[in-house]
Amino acid sequence: MPHPAEGPHTHDLVRGRTMVGDFELTICTDGTYVLDGGAMFGVVPKPMWEKRAPADEKIESC
Repeated sequence: MPHPAEGPHTHDLVRGRTMVGDFELTICTDGTYVLDGGAMFGVVPKPMWEKRAPADEKIESC
């Protein structure tokens, strides 16, 4: 039985549902995006943040 709030594109947004007592928790997403090291860490020097989040060949951290 579909949820009363579900629309035609709900399956694209909803990642999961679960009940906790009387509450229904719904995990939703509006998409993903990739940030480079500068966007993630701003003015923090690369040698400092690279220890925690190593850069790939494109210098992307996530």
